[in-house]
Amino acid sequence: MSANDDAERKKIERELRESADHLRVFRGRRPLGVSDAPPEGPTCSFCGLAKNQVKALVEAPNANICNGCIDLCQDIVSKGL
Repeated sequence: MSANDDAERKKIERELRESADHLRVFRGRRPLGVSDAPPEGPTCSFCGLAKNQVKALVEAPNANICNGCIDLCQDIVSKGL
């Protein structure tokens, strides 16, 4: 396996993990790798996950959004959906 093949495989694996996370959030479940800790603190206004259950939470006065929902929005905008 060449270095290019390995890089392509890793890219595909990352994209599959991200897609699985988006689908899990869409279905109301926690993304893979998200903490199983009980929810604490502010939550994402879109998926409902708490700050301690996601990698990052952008907080604003009237709404919050987690990294998973940001990624999903970026995919939607980039694909023109």
